[in-house]
This record gives sequence, C-alpha cells and structure tokens, in this order.
Amino acid sequence: MAKWVIRLSTYDITYDTGTAIKSQALADFVVNFSPSQMTTAEEEFQRVISRMDTKPWTLYTDGASNLNGTGLGLVLKSPQGDMIAHSICCDFKATNNEAEYEALIMGLTTAKDMKVRNIDANGDSLLIVNHVNGSYEAKDPKMITYLDITKKLMNYFKTFNIQQVPRENNVQADALAGLGLFLKPTVERLVHDIEVLALNQHDDNTNEDMDNWIQAYKDYLQLGVKPNSNNEAKILQMKGSRFTVTYDELFKKSSTGILQRCLRKNKAGMVLRMHMKGSVEITPMEETSH
Repeated sequence: MAKWVIRLSTYDITYDTGTAIKSQALADFVVNFSPSQMTTAEEEFQRVISRMDTKPWTLYTDGASNLNGTGLGLVLKSPQGDMIAHSICCDFKATNNEAEYEALIMGLTTAKDMKVRNIDANGDSLLIVNHVNGSYEAKDPKMITYLDITKKLMNYFKTFNIQQVPRENNVQADALAGLGLFLKPTVERLVHDIEVLALNQHDDNTNEDMDNWIQAYKDYLQLGVKPNSNNEAKILQMKGSRFTVTYDELFKKSSTGILQRCLRKNKAGMVLRMHMKGSVEITPMEETSH
C-alpha cells in the first residue's frame, strides 16, 4: 500500500471520502440478517488468532562488559518476521556473565510486556544457557539471584526454550551490545528511539526556516493544509507520502521500515554535538527539503 501511495503521489490526484452508502448498506444487511455467518466468521477469526499465538517468537540476547561500561543487546523476532532491536547502556559495572544474564532478563521482560506467550531464546554464553536449562548448577550468589529472576520470568510463558548458538549466529545482538558500551546513561538507550538528524538543504539556514518545513509537513498530514502556490502544493503532496506524524512528532519513513525523527534546529545541533563526541550513533537521512 505504501509503495502505491508513493507511486501515485507523483500525479495530481486528490483523495476524497466517498459519499455513497451502497457498500455500508450491504454490510449492514449481512450483519442484521445473517447472524449465523457472523458466528462462523468469529469462529474462524479465533482459530486464526489461536494458531498465531502458538507460534513462538525468537529472542537473541548478548551482553558485553569492559572498561567503558556494560552494554546489552537483544533482538526479538515475531513469527511473521517483524523485528524489535534494543541497545541498552547500563550505568553500573558488571562481569560478562552478569551482562549476559541482564540481557536475557531484559529480553524476557520485553517479550512479557508485549504479551508474548511462546518464545525460543538464544544466547552465545554456554554457562548462562546451561544454568537456565538446569545442566549446570549456579553456585555464585549473584548467579543464583540472576537465575531466580530468570526462572520467575520463564513461568509466565506457555512454552519456553533456550539454546546456545555460535557467536556468528548472534551477530545482531552482539553488535547491539557493543553499541551499548558507548552509549551514555543520559542518552536515549533504545536504538529505534535515537533521534535522527534531518539535514535540510535551504539557502537560508536560520532556525525559523529550518523549522518551518517541519511545521508545513505536519499541517499537511494532520490538517490537509497546502501552500497557496500550485507548484509548491504539488511538491508537498508528492513528498508528504514519505512522512508520518506520530504523537505530534514528524517522522520520515526509511527504506528499512524504521521511523526517523525529524529534528528542529536547536535539537539537531545538540544531537550533532553528541555524535561528534561519540555519544550517539546517527543514521543519515535522505534530503527532506521542499
């Protein structure tokens, strides 16, 4: 659907809500005079949902610790292939084994918060995996505490499996854990929420000019407001399909599906300074000028 919107946005097409009620009348007729069909449809829907609930989600976790601090990485994948990736910086020192446990606990907590009931966990730490599946006995007091917390989370899931995987099969979580080592606790820790710098190519680079284009897109997407110039309105309509507004913030749709926040001049300067100091990893955006 998004691809069609982008393709059609190159043409001067205006979308209006249809006024005909024929389709709605037919739908109302089916609802009012075919209760047996509604019952059948509801049963089919419940069967589809139940089949989806039985398919396990896949969790990859990894932890890293060095002189820079402690970083955690986790990747949670749905049965349909959707992926949630988190890179977390811990403001405390930890051993590698403790970091591995922290990552596993954060991964299970994330899955629990999303109401996931079936999960297959993967980690490259043989010690942690064997602790959890009972092959090894935890003797260190900290390891025992971590194991108890993990087991309490495990009890929430209908099915839980954990296995040790080679490091080369856990590269995403490993990379996220490495990134977490260099993120500061005062910086947003979720990779998907790291603000992305919108580089606006205007001749006049004043704060007002750089902020006006953001408001123009928001007004168009939220209120349908267009510039008075037909040419500018057509350009805004064409490029507007590449943006969306969420929680009153303008985001650009990237090719990977991750929303990239468009920053105003004052915030952009702050993020850019953090990037220069190595505190934040910034994903480049396409040009968003209009």
